[in-house]
Amino acid sequence: MAEKFTSLFLGFDGTLINSLYSICSALNLTFEKYGLKRMPDDEIFQVAAYSNEIFVEKCLEMLEKHLALKKMQDKIEKEVFVKDFFDNFETICLDQVMMVPGIANLLENLMLKDVKLAVFSSKPENITRRILAYFDADEFFDGFFFTGREDCRICLPPACEAGKTLFAGCFDWEFGQMRKKGFAVCKVKNPLIDEFVPAGFECDFSVEKPADLLSFF
Repeated sequence: MAEKFTSLFLGFDGTLINSLYSICSALNLTFEKYGLKRMPDDEIFQVAAYSNEIFVEKCLEMLEKHLALKKMQDKIEKEVFVKDFFDNFETICLDQVMMVPGIANLLENLMLKDVKLAVFSSKPENITRRILAYFDADEFFDGFFFTGREDCRICLPPACEAGKTLFAGCFDWEFGQMRKKGFAVCKVKNPLIDEFVPAGFECDFSVEKPADLLSFF
């Protein structure tokens, strides 16, 4: 029998929602603004497993291979590039982002079990909340929210115990962050992501699909 927990952190990208194609579109729109060549989707997929700050840095590094420039960072201010990327993502995200199959049913069943829920997202909080609201999923995370950026903040109920909290996601960098917080970590398989970004982190648990997480509560 699976170990029982009382709280669950869910990774946003790849676990709650599939946003790879919207990330590709937003990134290429940003490139076009600066007169740069578009990057193929499969190349973007290979770096999409990183947190957004590192993701953008790696995309800039990859672009240097396509352009006759010695230092792309000298031509584009990172902060401006990142802002443009997020602005483009926010503009198009609701047209291309999809909720992962089975997540809606999982959230409903977890609510019936009175499981406390949080979101771990490297997206800005306003974009994360907007997408959750679009799918009528924001109600499941009432008063319990985590944003995984440098300016992150965490709002946990006093009753939340690290030993009773499970993190479920699909990216190694997420697992590392959550393991540091003292949470058990569970790999949720995502065929599209796993094809391009094989996981190397040794997780405590692994499940084939989101619905399987219910057995932990």
